[in-house]
Amino acid sequence: MTVKLILPFPSSKKCGANKRSNNWQTNADYIKSLRDNAKQTAEVFIEKFDYVLLDYVFYVPDLQARDMDDMIIMAKHYVDGCRDAGLIKKDDWQHLHIKAVSVFVDRLAPRVELIFSEWVK
Repeated sequence: MTVKLILPFPSSKKCGANKRSNNWQTNADYIKSLRDNAKQTAEVFIEKFDYVLLDYVFYVPDLQARDMDDMIIMAKHYVDGCRDAGLIKKDDWQHLHIKAVSVFVDRLAPRVELIFSEWVK
């Protein structure tokens, strides 16, 4: 069983590891909106995963150099929203395994695709 969520590409200035503000409250509303968006998107799926393999597929808007780990950090709020929706049980190392991270350029529709599949332990 596999579930794919397609979500907007988040702003690295508001939620990345190198965000410009040291005050978490500055970007709290934006981060909450990312989490809520993922929760609403994930709630439509009847599938629920206890143990999950996760593929991150990033479609970036340009050829700007970006750290892979920073993009994963930017997508963290989406994963949290999936947990809030009950799509995944937990997002700790015992329940979630990152299977792959891919990056492509799509200038017209930058986005993040989270592909969840069952992890048979």
